[in-house]
Amino acid sequence: KLGKIFARIFLSLKQVTMIIMLENTAPLLTLLVLSIATQITIPIPLDMILLGMTAIKFNYALLVTIVVTGLTVGAIIDYSIGRFGIETIPWLHKRKNTRGYKKAEKFYKKYGKWTLLFSSLPFVGKYFPLLAGIMETKFLTFLSVYLAGKVIYYSLITLIAFGILKI
Repeated sequence: KLGKIFARIFLSLKQVTMIIMLENTAPLLTLLVLSIATQITIPIPLDMILLGMTAIKFNYALLVTIVVTGLTVGAIIDYSIGRFGIETIPWLHKRKNTRGYKKAEKFYKKYGKWTLLFSSLPFVGKYFPLLAGIMETKFLTFLSVYLAGKVIYYSLITLIAFGILKI
């Protein structure tokens, strides 16, 4: 029954993706820009777009490479803002004394860099690179753990998509 539900969702995603991507003359560039944007600002369900694009015969490995590249560029921008912008950007500097900031700081101190493994979590995960920058995590540590989290996430998505949906 779960497989049928996923199949219906997948077919809907395929149709929406076909409309978005076929109307666009540069679908791979669009995917890259969407990937950067989703990390920095707007939450876009990239994994669903990937599945839809795969269904209309785009190369899945190429798509994942483009998405992870875009997300990583966005994450580096977030990290840099956290690392270097917290003192220079007035609205960020004001937030250092808020309860939310203190909770986030406590959370990161408890779990450290491993928090970045969960950067693919909906809604909250996108803020982990910013938090890593604020907490002055070393750049190469940040980048390697962030990328490891993305590889794990997209490997799981691949197994689910190709196993359950039989793409």
